[in-house]
Amino acid sequence: MDRNGSKTYAHYYRNNTSHFEEPERIRASQLFISLGTEASDADKQKAKASIESLKNRLNAGETFEALAREASDCPSSQNGGDLGFIVRGTMDKKFEETAFSMKLHEVSPIVKSSSGYHIIKVTARQQARLIPFGEVEKDIKQNLIDQKISNAVKNYLVGLRIKADVAVLNNNL
Repeated sequence: MDRNGSKTYAHYYRNNTSHFEEPERIRASQLFISLGTEASDADKQKAKASIESLKNRLNAGETFEALAREASDCPSSQNGGDLGFIVRGTMDKKFEETAFSMKLHEVSPIVKSSSGYHIIKVTARQQARLIPFGEVEKDIKQNLIDQKISNAVKNYLVGLRIKADVAVLNNNL
């Protein structure tokens, strides 16, 4: 890469750091017992008993992953309950409040959300950060090239319209 290009990309990075911020995120797993919106009192009692049973089995030494595969209502159960990385604002508020306040490898008490009952385990934590320039330099280069190409094509089309005396019925270009 030439020296001027590298300077241009670094300049773009410095002037647009908000585009390169990653929020705090956690990796979490869950044991989940679903509770439908129209659940009867009997359904609610059954769901609560199921999640309490899972909590007791955890406390007795069974593994989180095995219990998730066996009994969790979440599609993540196939992966031992692993939900992947989560950022704030993407999950139920009570779930997030609990999960983001937990320590690494800690298992939560039972959490009731709008969708059911959860037992949460935090398996990784990444603090908010500014992505280093070296990790995004290639992406910046490609984006700036794409912008130049897009602008050149638009200008070329405008020039063709002017020269060709074309009547445009849909002026979205």
